[in-house]
Amino acid sequence: MGVMYDYFRSADDDRAKRVGGVVGGPVAAGHRGVVETKGVDAQVRIGRLHLHVLDRPWQYDDSLATQVLPEVPIGPDNWEEPTVHRLSDQLRDSLAGVPDDRREELGRWWAGTEEFVLDRVEAAHVVALCDALLRLCRDARDRDEHVFVWSSL
Repeated sequence: MGVMYDYFRSADDDRAKRVGGVVGGPVAAGHRGVVETKGVDAQVRIGRLHLHVLDRPWQYDDSLATQVLPEVPIGPDNWEEPTVHRLSDQLRDSLAGVPDDRREELGRWWAGTEEFVLDRVEAAHVVALCDALLRLCRDARDRDEHVFVWSSL
């Protein structure tokens, strides 16, 4: 089945926290601008994208983990329910700053990374997903909001 990861924007942690535990995630909770994914985790896949945008080599370690998800989950308290994390504003801003004319190229690069290749995800899907995530980050930055990830088994 896999883990579902939905990315969404919200002005504050309290409103975003209410999504935790909601079956159906941020869409069911009424958030707009949601990017629904399956298996696109923040720590590895989004972290790899973030480092590439910063022109830094891929290396997963504790410093990257805190750059991507700087805090513990904001909700819910029951770990068996879907959880919500706030992504770092540094990551939001790096992805938001990608120029429009680089989005497709970046998406094609991302589609060629090990995780998508091993999962046999079509490049066109990854390019569209990359574009949606970059737009989400730009919208959040421009509205002075944060980007959150809701995850559920």
